[in-house]
Amino acid sequence: MSSSFIPKNALEKLNKLLLFFYRKTEFLYQEIEIDHSQTAIAYAKSDEELINMIDALSSLDLDYIASKSDAIGNKKYHLTLKGIEKAETLQKEVKQSKQAFVAIWFDEDMVNIFTNFIANAVKDAGYDPFIISLKEHNDDICDEIIAEIRKSKFLIADFTGQRGGVYFEAGFAYGFGLPVIWTCHDDWFNKTVDREVDVTIEGTVKRGFVKEERVTHFDINHYNFIVWKDGKDLYEKLKNRILATIL
Repeated sequence: MSSSFIPKNALEKLNKLLLFFYRKTEFLYQEIEIDHSQTAIAYAKSDEELINMIDALSSLDLDYIASKSDAIGNKKYHLTLKGIEKAETLQKEVKQSKQAFVAIWFDEDMVNIFTNFIANAVKDAGYDPFIISLKEHNDDICDEIIAEIRKSKFLIADFTGQRGGVYFEAGFAYGFGLPVIWTCHDDWFNKTVDREVDVTIEGTVKRGFVKEERVTHFDINHYNFIVWKDGKDLYEKLKNRILATIL
């Protein structure tokens, strides 16, 4: 069984869903909320099938997860001891991917940062860096990108440049249950900078400055970002983060 395997039957889908809960669990009986539209986490064909799969894992026959409803009826789930034991057994059987998907701004400087520092940090931590050599995308879902993320053990998302494609790729990986390492250059992480531009004054073009806000979206700015100053700084911090958090 591969960590990126595509389930061929109902039992394999259940195992995939159980491993999703396991990857999301950081401490005993941690409550996890599931959006029933997240069918991709277990290759469910519909919201209804995902609900049925959750019910099956909660059934007396399996008893792998337990649920609790809040005051307004929203359900949260946690792994039972039996579920943890089963998930750890499955995890040992899984052939772990060595691929690290890297999502970055395809700016010339950032591509050089990837080649000389990000890729080396990933390799020196024992993994294989992968970058998709496609143009920027915001609205079109690229099958190749999704397929490669599914194959990966974790994803590195660098928000330098605040590119929509990086947000998309990080969000997909996070929703799929993969670990995401969040990085951003110091100049692009929640600050206002003076950006040099051409301005026309009385018909004459001159160089001037405008204030530019570079703000990481509030949905993600609370995560433990690696904020880096140069390539060497990123290399050291990224390698150490991979070694400390990717198992």
